Amino acid sequence: MTQKDLIAKFGPVAKRVTARKHMGDDAGSWAVFIDGGVFVNGLTAGECWYYKTLACETIMARAAKKAGGTVDLARGEAICTTCEKPGSKCGCSPSGTFA
Repeated sequence: MTQKDLIAKFGPVAKRVTARKHMGDDAGSWAVFIDGGVFVNGLTAGECWYYKTLACETIMARAAKKAGGTVDLARGEAICTTCEKPGSKCGCSPSGTFA
């Protein structure tokens, strides 16, 4: 999976997630960050893509929970639990969208 794949699946959420070397110079000193804060560390470079995907899913789930909905990961969108429409088409939330 590449960064383009993450952006295609999760949209702007993927830009909030980064991976880089952190606290060391050995093979297991990679970390995944959400908005600059450590999400998980002690990774190898090969494990970073899995945890970047997990971080994107976590961001979306938190946003949906905060807005009172659920997440449809296949579409990469929050789903309103009241009207069951994607967040971008929901009229139930105060802002009209979930995330």
